[in-house]
Amino acid sequence: MAVEENVVKIIARRGRREHFLGRRTSPFEMFVKGDILLFLRTIDVFKFFTTDLEQPNYFERREFFMRKKKILLLGLVSVLILASLIVVFVLGLPGGQSQLPGGVPRSETLICDIDGGRVGNPNLWNPYAPGWRGDAGLHTLLIEYMWEINPTTGEWIPLLTEGFPQALDNNYTKWRIKLKQGIYWSDGVEFTADDVAFTIMMLATKKEIPIYTFWHDLIKEAKAEDKYTVYIELKRPYAKLITLFANILWGAQFKVVPKHIWEKVDDYAKFENNPPVFTGPYVLKDYDPSGYWFLYEKRKDWDRSGVGKAIGEPTPKYILYYTYGTEEKRVIAAAQHNLDQLVALTPEGWDALKRRNKYAMAWYKDLPWGWPEDGCAKGITFNCAKSPFDNKLVRWALILAIDAVEVNKRGFGGTVRYSPYHIPPLTVYKEPYFDALDSWIRNFTLPDGYKPFDPEIPVKTAKEYAEKYDISTDPEGAKKVFGYGWWKYDPAEAEKLLKSQGFTKKDGKWYLPNGEPWRITIVGHGAFNDSTRIALIVAEQWRKFGIDANAQLVEASAFTTMQQTGDFEVSTGWPGCGAIPDFWASIGNGFHKRWVKPIGEVATSNVQRWVNDEYSRLADEMEKYQPTDSEVVEIGREMLKILIEEQPFTPIVGTTKIVPVDTYYWEGWPTADDPYMAPTWWWGNFKLILPHLRPTGRK
Repeated sequence: MAVEENVVKIIARRGRREHFLGRRTSPFEMFVKGDILLFLRTIDVFKFFTTDLEQPNYFERREFFMRKKKILLLGLVSVLILASLIVVFVLGLPGGQSQLPGGVPRSETLICDIDGGRVGNPNLWNPYAPGWRGDAGLHTLLIEYMWEINPTTGEWIPLLTEGFPQALDNNYTKWRIKLKQGIYWSDGVEFTADDVAFTIMMLATKKEIPIYTFWHDLIKEAKAEDKYTVYIELKRPYAKLITLFANILWGAQFKVVPKHIWEKVDDYAKFENNPPVFTGPYVLKDYDPSGYWFLYEKRKDWDRSGVGKAIGEPTPKYILYYTYGTEEKRVIAAAQHNLDQLVALTPEGWDALKRRNKYAMAWYKDLPWGWPEDGCAKGITFNCAKSPFDNKLVRWALILAIDAVEVNKRGFGGTVRYSPYHIPPLTVYKEPYFDALDSWIRNFTLPDGYKPFDPEIPVKTAKEYAEKYDISTDPEGAKKVFGYGWWKYDPAEAEKLLKSQGFTKKDGKWYLPNGEPWRITIVGHGAFNDSTRIALIVAEQWRKFGIDANAQLVEASAFTTMQQTGDFEVSTGWPGCGAIPDFWASIGNGFHKRWVKPIGEVATSNVQRWVNDEYSRLADEMEKYQPTDSEVVEIGREMLKILIEEQPFTPIVGTTKIVPVDTYYWEGWPTADDPYMAPTWWWGNFKLILPHLRPTGRK
């Protein structure tokens, strides 16, 4: 019997966990239908859920399984190719049409993936209404934020303003913002200070707007001093005013709207704002009433947009946002040049695409393929309100029982950076934090004098993959790909720490100080592969260490509820986020003790329920400074030291997103070799990439 038939029968016999993949389809049906991506995911789930990971021959079995997987890929790729050819021959271009929606020429049209899939209410273009969607062009093409930030360099880019806000007093309660002249709304009306002042006061006075409370408590007055100058007075000091107006990570709270349209609105939460009028360089041309596609056309007066003035002319005449649905369908579309960029693919999906499309390109030409600068670090969150996780030495023992190299290899195929700090391993943090704290973290010791940091982990990982991939194994080269090191995998030191805290180990099993067997449940977000895989692998490693640990995978709503109410012991989340050196808005304010709630009550921040007076004092001190003040970084370094010592949340890896593009029609995309901008097609700064694209001339 063929190897692939054996695998199919094994999978079919063992079954698959439908709650992980979200729908009930037999593995044999996947095989017959050529659903290779789903089939390969099933193999991964099978390995995680049904393999006895503690058996000594697990790794030999795993390598045998991986060999089978490669044979399956070669055997089934022909099925995919045949299926895709049938799709193209029978259905033609997207949606089964003989031409693109709106009758626009393909060579002048950029086709973009929709991050969240089909838009449920395609008539809603109000960014202040509940349920609004920005990922189908609204905030990537139409809305222009007052300031954008280049996630790669940290550069602040004023789109609608001249420079930064000017503080008019030492308490940061009075501000002045100067606007650029010559910017117009897409309906031809000039953009002025009246629009900005009106939007601010709308947020501060209209209770039906979801973010009303925050703005009402902050804003005393906003008015136009002249046509291009806005005066703002606050009810309390707020040095970080710019963070409300700037797109730092994905988008911004403040989205300016045209006064001449919105001043006539009765209910701002129900207003659809259709057709949408914004300052961006594109206008809505047409859209599918079912929410599958949205077509935009470049404004004839694109030079009167913020992007036009700050960056230049966006190249594509038309931009089509189209959702194909499942990953396998998106891969087929990109392989046939019907999708120019993809929001994210799994390693399996990328492997299938690059084998079938020589024009497909990812951030890196080789491993780790993906863009490693996403703004959140993933790892283990401890519930510090529950014993024994309220003891930092217990938390450290659990950390030293984690093999981060194995997490990276088995969970992510070696594609992610290690993250020992409580901020993501981004380039923008290298000089102010990682380089500045390098000596400190190398010499950091636990109370018993043990130095837990291992700076050689990136080099070790690089050497493991260097034979197959073009990866540097020198320390600096390895850091660029695999981050800045992590904590040692040292079960002996972990055992020493636990015994010092009254834990006992009998017959290879750990017991709590009260004599009860130690059981830990790790809650993972079942819809996110990184959260799921970390939970499963760490649970296995802790079982190997002697703890009765298990992973509980739950859906999104349950995960959020359990986090916020403290109904967990350990979880695999991502509270360590950030994009600029001033991380006050994320882990600074977010880990402040003011947010701590008793278990059972909802905590919107600091879900780990960690209380540290010195950290909270430093967070209060950081709040007093503007994001660009040097004092912010000085304070931030001290805050990171406390987090490393205490470990209420332990990052393991950063987030690497495989966000491929098809260069058949368009080239000039940002890459690791030309990192002029981050490949964040789903963030508001996507519009800043458009002037750099060039048509290839292919038809």
